Amino acid sequence: MLEFWTKKDKENSKNKRVNFAANEDLLNKEETFEFIKQLGEFWCNPYNYLNPEAKKYFAILNTYQNRLWQMVVSVCFYKDKNDENKGIFDKILPQLVAYNALGLIYGKGGSSGLFWSLMKANVNIIKENKIKNIFESSINLPDLKMPSLENFIDFSKKARPQQIRYILSLYAILYNENQVMQWNKDNKNYSLVKAEIEHIFPRNWQNTNYNGWDEKEAQEYLEQVGNKMFLEKKLNIQAGNGYFNKKKEIYQSSYFIEAQDLATSPQEDWLKGDIENRNK
Repeated sequence: MLEFWTKKDKENSKNKRVNFAANEDLLNKEETFEFIKQLGEFWCNPYNYLNPEAKKYFAILNTYQNRLWQMVVSVCFYKDKNDENKGIFDKILPQLVAYNALGLIYGKGGSSGLFWSLMKANVNIIKENKIKNIFESSINLPDLKMPSLENFIDFSKKARPQQIRYILSLYAILYNENQVMQWNKDNKNYSLVKAEIEHIFPRNWQNTNYNGWDEKEAQEYLEQVGNKMFLEKKLNIQAGNGYFNKKKEIYQSSYFIEAQDLATSPQEDWLKGDIENRNK
């Protein structure tokens, strides 16, 4: 970063001239600091700059395991401010959300896995004809396509809670586009970031054969993403390790639409087939 702003006529490791900011004396130009000020104001209150659709995708990104995606959002802000390219957040944020998800599922969601692809995406944002498809195949993600169901289930069983949180955040939008991402309830602010992960089939086995399950089978299905959903912390505590028919009484008070729908389900048990269907 320091070299970018201060060293002129720098050559990179391939002996190619690099267009550093110092070559154009950007550090001494008033418009540079004016934009930095505007960018700082944006990041203090980003939701003030986004329409309702873009806000949903921004809320999903806020649950991601690192903050590299903010580079792309900052370039979107730059493009929006300089080119009056209104609606650019609507075009870019869904792509960014999807790319981060692929990175997670294919095991390339860390800083080293995403950095250069995000940098290339920034270049494509600046190019007018690239905004509709800013991501390209790379060494880390050679195939930008939907993973197989088997690959996805394998990922979900080994994923950390923060990674599952991101997938569930994306699923909240896919499940129902009317899902509110931030709300006030009982004088408390709720959001995707504060939601807790509920295991629909309880995590703690209760030493009994439950409607055809045995403990070994339960452990195989327990950590699959099809058995997990978002719930407010208080409701998650209330649901505890009860079984499905009892939990439904708790779910009906949730602001998560899927939990509300499960509360009205006529079925009394949560079975392997239900987990498999939600995986899909």
